[in-house]
Amino acid sequence: MRSDEPDYRSDDDLDRYRYSRSPEENLSSVVTRGIIDILECDIEELPPLSETLDVDALDALFVSRQADVRLEFDYSGCHVTVEGGTEVCISPPEE
Repeated sequence: MRSDEPDYRSDDDLDRYRYSRSPEENLSSVVTRGIIDILECDIEELPPLSETLDVDALDALFVSRQADVRLEFDYSGCHVTVEGGTEVCISPPEE
């Protein structure tokens, strides 16, 4: 799967989109792009990701792509899960 093509899936009755990161992408960009896709908005309509967490720390934490690292946080009404630095799962806001 290319990183710019989300994989939509429903697991355990939870709707979420999965994004894979290419080697040259940083995670903060993948998260932002995923939120834009899900919310169908422009980047200017979102609060800066840096208001939710330290973007540099997010990118640095997963630079080695360790399989045993997992981070969860909420951003713009969506729930974001980063696993191992290679996969980002985003659940859209509940309606």
